[in-house]
Amino acid sequence: MVLGGSISPDKKKVLTWSVDGSVRLWNVTGPPLVIRHQGAVLGAELSKDGRSILTWTDDGIARLWSTADGALQAELLHGESLVAAQLVDGQAVTRGRRGDARWWNLKGLRHEARPRSHRDGMALASQIAPEGNVTSPDGRYTLRWNPKAGARLETAGGDVSIELRTNGTVYGGLFSHQGDLLLTWRGDGVVQFWKVPGGEAALPPIKQDQPVTGAVFSRDDSLVLIWDSDCARLWSTVDGTPVIPPMRSESSLIRASFSPDKAEVVTESLDSTVQSWDIGADYDFPRKDWPLLIEVATGATVENGMERPLSPKEWKDKKADYIKVAAEHVRTCKYQNANLYLKQKQFWNARPRALSSARSSTAGHRPQRPDRGS
Repeated sequence: MVLGGSISPDKKKVLTWSVDGSVRLWNVTGPPLVIRHQGAVLGAELSKDGRSILTWTDDGIARLWSTADGALQAELLHGESLVAAQLVDGQAVTRGRRGDARWWNLKGLRHEARPRSHRDGMALASQIAPEGNVTSPDGRYTLRWNPKAGARLETAGGDVSIELRTNGTVYGGLFSHQGDLLLTWRGDGVVQFWKVPGGEAALPPIKQDQPVTGAVFSRDDSLVLIWDSDCARLWSTVDGTPVIPPMRSESSLIRASFSPDKAEVVTESLDSTVQSWDIGADYDFPRKDWPLLIEVATGATVENGMERPLSPKEWKDKKADYIKVAAEHVRTCKYQNANLYLKQKQFWNARPRALSSARSSTAGHRPQRPDRGS
């Protein structure tokens, strides 16, 4: 039985791992590369350059393999049962069931133990519990939480400790890549944003359908992807509004991530289903104009915390303003494949009459989005 899978950065290969201990790298040019373990494989990851595969099992060992011939390159002895492992900037990080993280220099294959942090920018299941702590990427701040003391933001030396007014039991947290934004989530699915280092609320709270099981920030911190067992949701960190509709899974969702080109979200489910969702996100789109982009893309606006459909005239006026900004931005956009304006422009040019007719006949009608299985 296949336990999970992922897509390579060039989208030409698929990596799968199974309960029988086999890991397979599938491609379109020939038979798959097969790597075998003695026990069930809990997870696997393909390196960005496609030359190595990192696997981890319940025996507390993560292994690095060559994709050229399947040869074992290194064994990383964590010392306790593993729940996750990742490749990060030429290093590997392994995480044990007790929550500790260890970093490995893959160049010299030298073990480096470090305090648990969010240097990799993702919260995993090992950090989701009624009691725990996470450290900012620069190591200057730590979030600590437990049912008795609540959630506190502390400096590295412990000389400053700020209580976060969460109004409920915190089950996890995540610092942004820049370290100036902190995310916490409660057992009831409420997610809250906090300013660092002040500890003030940065945005209104948001709500997941179920308790949060994972989260990851986009590389520029403008978006945050949060998931629970039912669905993954993509939120803007500019105003705390949803960027696209919920990405729902028929089976329990176990993980979500941004695709290598940052144009899609990839979700993985317990039944081994891997789905790709087009998010149409411009990662270097001007932050101040994010609300305008979202209003044009969704056909709705948010007033006093409530969503309201735009009238046809409102949408037309906002579209005109958005086109001016987007046309200027596209000249310097670094993510042409993910540029939403270029996709919208093709759609608008292809169906101007149909869109005009639909908007004139239905007040507040939202532009239709492709059905991605939600």
